[in-house]
Amino acid sequence: DKVNGLAAHWLDGAGRTTGKKVDLHVLVVGPTATKKYAILGGIVDQKHAEAHKAEITAILKSLRPAK
Repeated sequence: DKVNGLAAHWLDGAGRTTGKKVDLHVLVVGPTATKKYAILGGIVDQKHAEAHKAEITAILKSLRPAK
């Protein structure tokens, strides 16, 4: 997969924290031209995940390699 032209690897899962069900997401993007990587992690309460899907998508679409 790619995010704005950069190689991207996704890890998705589910878990529990303090009795609540959560979605777990990790995204590794890179390498950039300078051989750097970005790692993004997110934990979202499953009850609220759909309500914030547009915000999360916008954040991912905004990723760009540093100049």
